[in-house]
Amino acid sequence: MEIINIHQAKTHFASLSKRALDGEEIIVSKHGKPLIKLVPVSTSKIPARQFGRHPQSLGQDAQQRALAPLTEDELGNWTVQ
Repeated sequence: MEIINIHQAKTHFASLSKRALDGEEIIVSKHGKPLIKLVPVSTSKIPARQFGRHPQSLGQDAQQRALAPLTEDELGNWTVQ
């Protein structure tokens, strides 16, 4: 653990951030009083995104019906306004 005054923290923020990400605990103080602790944000609570098919995705037959051209009867149901 290292205690850094606020002016030093402002001046060296990028390097202090890297040190905190590497696991070091950095305390920022003002007039000798600790104010802030730099620590990495834990990402363990954020679930990983799962890629792939939607669990309710259309089956092969439904996909073919959805992509097929409309019949004359189906086209007749559409009106132009």
